[in-house]
Amino acid sequence: MRRDVRDLLISSDIFVLSSNYEGLPISIIEAMETKLPIVASDVGGVNELVQDNENGFLINRGDVSALVDCLQKLIDNKSLREEMGKASYERYNEMFTIEKMLNKTFTLYKSQI
Repeated sequence: MRRDVRDLLISSDIFVLSSNYEGLPISIIEAMETKLPIVASDVGGVNELVQDNENGFLINRGDVSALVDCLQKLIDNKSLREEMGKASYERYNEMFTIEKMLNKTFTLYKSQI
């Protein structure tokens, strides 16, 4: 358990999640809130968060070569990092703030009654 995750993300330039399996990763939502570009495996609900070539890059599970290529693109291009980071933050604000997620969940529960 860490209480300084936000501080770690703020001091980062890129967020990477190279998982084999995921649901809807809160870690990516936290990274989006701190304006980071994302490089992540296209598994589970990751593609609901990361729009390939917009706020980051989606790679196939286990594709190390693609991971290296995407990271190199972001390392070499500060304006791309900033552009994708801004897109992450905008997507977070549009869809994934705690208030918006609670409202969506509540609406779903109400529709089942």
